Amino acid sequence: QLARECGLTAESTVLDVGCGPGRLVIGLAKEFGTIRRYVGVDVHEPTVKWLKENIEPVFPPASFIHLPFRNERYNPAGSDAFELSFEEPFDCVTLISVFSHMRIADITAYLPGLRAAMKDTGKLYLTLFVEDDVPDETENPQDYYRAWDGPLHCVRLNRQKFESLAREAGLQVQAVRYRDTNDGQSMFIFCSC
Repeated sequence: QLARECGLTAESTVLDVGCGPGRLVIGLAKEFGTIRRYVGVDVHEPTVKWLKENIEPVFPPASFIHLPFRNERYNPAGSDAFELSFEEPFDCVTLISVFSHMRIADITAYLPGLRAAMKDTGKLYLTLFVEDDVPDETENPQDYYRAWDGPLHCVRLNRQKFESLAREAGLQVQAVRYRDTNDGQSMFIFCSC
């Protein structure tokens, strides 16, 4: 789905923010055999260490970076300073179920860096929990799909608030599929404005 939605080919470059255990890079390898450049970034240092030891050696276009940004769920001892910069921008930047575990203040810190990481013709593909007519941010909302527990297990955002933050960061909604992905998250594709 990502390849089709964002026009990916074996010549594409992909930045996977919140890469987790490498599910996307494994899928890209199966789809294309290789890809020009893949960078996976995650705040969970043990996962990044495992990826560097187990995926980088067998899929040379891939590299993995630990992002020491604080997240109450995945990196509670991390830094409050968000720094993400690359010499060359990417064709596609992904955040699959990342903003679904983040507060608005942190999302606001991420968005300009994500826009800067995209080529002018690039796409930003992400999934998150959004609804109309809800507060700007609700952590672990009751009676919303299932029982949520622990810090940032589910953060639901007001859709209009989220889209306005994206516009302020220089991003324009290109496509939305409401409640189309895992656990009822909505899929967004942004391009630069």
